[in-house]
This record gives sequence, structure tokens and C-alpha cells, in this order.
Amino acid sequence: MRLDTEPQIPEELRKNMGLAIALGILMMILGIAAIANPFLTALAATVLFGWLFIIGGIVRLIHAFQTRRDGGLVWNLIVSLLYIGAGILLLRNPLRGGVALTLVLGLLLLIKGIFQVILALQLRPLRNWIWVLVGGILEIALGIIIWNQGPVQNLLLLGLLVGIDLLFEGVWMISLTSGARRRLTS
Repeated sequence: MRLDTEPQIPEELRKNMGLAIALGILMMILGIAAIANPFLTALAATVLFGWLFIIGGIVRLIHAFQTRRDGGLVWNLIVSLLYIGAGILLLRNPLRGGVALTLVLGLLLLIKGIFQVILALQLRPLRNWIWVLVGGILEIALGIIIWNQGPVQNLLLLGLLVGIDLLFEGVWMISLTSGARRRLTS
């Protein structure tokens, strides 16, 4: 008689195991590429965020005028212009913008790491849950490290951290999915 103490594998995960492993491999490849050239990664991330802010600001501006009768037009216009202005600032000076983004990324990594540790503890009965925990602890440590660096180091850290985060996301995705696959075949 077998006691099933492990939680059931969700049907959606069961159907998409191959895709999950492929995405994990892609994340690892992108992470390695980002680690290989952190300065270029930091500049690319800064430019990408600049354009995202500008596009988001334009979309919000259009939405503000479409919903002007619902109230809040002035507030929506201010927020739209802030988005667009932030995007322009990032594109005008990607180096300075990269430093600011690194500080924001440090805070996000810290928060994301905390939630990933909580997730890992919930996944504890599953095989390879430890990789989710290791990734979360690493993100917490990286978030703390960012706040203890100077501006120049922070720019290089932005690219490096993006790479490390992508790499570990890929590792835990593959490990967790592989463990679930082994459990299905045993």
C-alpha cells in the first residue's frame, strides 16, 4: 500500500511539461548572455524600460481622454505625462537611468525573493523544491547587495543581476518540472 503524501501535479503542468522545460532552457540561455555582457544588458534594459514608459504613457493618455466624462481627467493626464517624461529621461541618459533602474530592481528583487522563499516553503513536499528556495534566497541577497554599491557598480550590477535572475529562473523551472516528470513516470 502506497501513501500519497506528495501533492497532486496540476493537470495544466502535466500537459505543458515540455514547454516548461523549453522555457527554462531559454531563460538560462538569456541569463548566460546577459552575464557575458552586463554593461550592454544594462543599457538595453534601460532603453527598453524607456520605451515601455513612453508607450504606456501614450496609452494612458488616450485612455484619459476616452474616459474624461468619468472624472479624473487631470489626474490621468498628470500620470500619463509622468510616464512619458520618465521614458524620455531614460532614453536621453541611459547611463544615469540605468543606475536608477538598478536601485528599483534591487528593491524588486528583494520583494520577489521574499515571495519566492514563501512559495518554496509551500512547494516543500515536491521534489527539487530546494531550487526555488535557493533562487529566492539569492534574489534577497542580490537586492541587499545593490543597495551597498556605488553608481558605477550599480550599472554593471543591473546587467549582471538580470542575467543571474534569468539563469536561476530557468534552473528552478527545469528542476521542478523534471522532478514532476520523474514522479509521473515512477
